[in-house]
Amino acid sequence: MKLRPTIILFVIAIAIASYYFFVERPRIDRAGTDRSSESRIPLINPTNVARVWIDRDGDNLAFAIQGTHWEMTFPLRDMADQAAIGRLIAAVSGAEVFRNLGREVDTLSFGLEPPSAVLTFAAAGGDTLTRVEIGDYTVDRSWVYARYQGDILLLPTGLSRYSLAPLSDFRSRRVVTFDTGLVTDFTIYHRTGAHRWQRRGKNWFTVSDGDTITGLATAVEGILRRLRGLRAHDFPSAEEVAGRFVGDVRRIDITREPPGPPISVRFAEGDSGAAFAIVSGEDRYTRVDSSVTMIFRLRPFDLRDRRVLHFDARQVHRIAITTPDTTATIVRAGDAWAHPNPAFGRMNQKRVAALLRRLQTLTFSSVHSESRPLPAWKDSAISVAVSDTRGKIIDEVQCRPANGVDGYLIMGRSLALTARIETGAFEDLVRLLRQIQGRTE
Repeated sequence: MKLRPTIILFVIAIAIASYYFFVERPRIDRAGTDRSSESRIPLINPTNVARVWIDRDGDNLAFAIQGTHWEMTFPLRDMADQAAIGRLIAAVSGAEVFRNLGREVDTLSFGLEPPSAVLTFAAAGGDTLTRVEIGDYTVDRSWVYARYQGDILLLPTGLSRYSLAPLSDFRSRRVVTFDTGLVTDFTIYHRTGAHRWQRRGKNWFTVSDGDTITGLATAVEGILRRLRGLRAHDFPSAEEVAGRFVGDVRRIDITREPPGPPISVRFAEGDSGAAFAIVSGEDRYTRVDSSVTMIFRLRPFDLRDRRVLHFDARQVHRIAITTPDTTATIVRAGDAWAHPNPAFGRMNQKRVAALLRRLQTLTFSSVHSESRPLPAWKDSAISVAVSDTRGKIIDEVQCRPANGVDGYLIMGRSLALTARIETGAFEDLVRLLRQIQGRTE
């Protein structure tokens, strides 16, 4: 009774083994042969591609190399997303052929009548380098059907994903493109006026009420970097922004070294935390984060260089500081700092480094006068002098109490004005100074 089920199971096992060795195994071997002989589309060198067409039902796209970058030429002219075009070219030029099904007669089942997309790549002279038709996904969506030179191939799904991406994915998200190093000046127009920043060597300055104001380079150039880094959320239609750009109330005009033409970027209020932008010479509108409009709240004082002292710590050899109750001098001895008199003991180098940072970041709080008094004050309560190895003063400041208000009036070599500095601004300075006067390491 137990023998019959065993025989049945044995027969089934023989049948399965026979099917595998005589039917399935030869098919796998043939597929493997096809795959090894045509593992890649014998396609193109990506560096030779200068034009790309994506033809799809009712939504054709065209791109061309312009100088060093890709531009969209149809259905509109716009800067193309360089990464999107690069991904598409790389996906096709390196496409792995999983299987070559040959020249199938019935192509309807592969989604190739008509194809969902036709990719054409051409050289600069217009000669076609290759053409690939993209069809449907396989049932398990592991591969996509494609027709190349008459053969039906199984190719990676990325080809379908990249070629069927929406139009907006192929448009550059950059709102404006320029080299910050070539900007000679820019003007910020806001609701109450305008101010213009001009480059002078590595520095920036503006003129306000007849006074020349030196800008803090990191703050001034931060505006340019903010513009270059601005990215579009999407591309609204002209109808959507109709009436938004009335006049040039909020605008930034940028002048560049030749041959770059001037650039003008206008902004308008949007909805739900967004703003609209448009660049001169372009007919596209972009929706951007409204935080960019913070630029128009900045005034010359917000961008001016308010540092009290200007020096390179690597060139400093001697620092002398005098306060109402403390006088100290420290000198550089090789790579370390020390007291002028070695008998005072070793100096804590971390505390000296903290003192140097505090001196470099000390800023005034407001402008008392855009001019400085001459001659120098003789009744200064606080003074700081920074000298080099030859004893030449690199920079120095003098302070005296401000009459009737809290704080000090301050003037210095590198300050072309008289400013007010808060009393509390010196608290850390005095504390650090007292710490380094100690003899503990």
